[in-house]
Amino acid sequence: MTFRNPTNFTDTLIKRVIAIKHDRLKIKEGSIYLNGESLKEPYIEGLPKTMDIEETFDWTLGDDSVIVLSDNRLSGNLDSRVLGAIEYGHILEEFVIKLWPIKFRHP
Repeated sequence: MTFRNPTNFTDTLIKRVIAIKHDRLKIKEGSIYLNGESLKEPYIEGLPKTMDIEETFDWTLGDDSVIVLSDNRLSGNLDSRVLGAIEYGHILEEFVIKLWPIKFRHP
């Protein structure tokens, strides 16, 4: 989804939504748990799981926010680990598209 950076409203960011209303998301030791279940993330296979700062994050969402994460988690990209939960009012657009991994079809 694209959303306005809540710390600088002139910037627009695009991130993967990882949790929605009423979800509980926990990041511990680089692993992600959504509603108590370990989250499988095949789209970051082979990449480091999280930033080099191994903090624990624990969110329980209400009705008006989402949690977003960057796929490139080592670069210090702005996502909910820095910005917190993103309120629906900051959301500009939602996308449903798969870009990676790229798979080629042979004719």
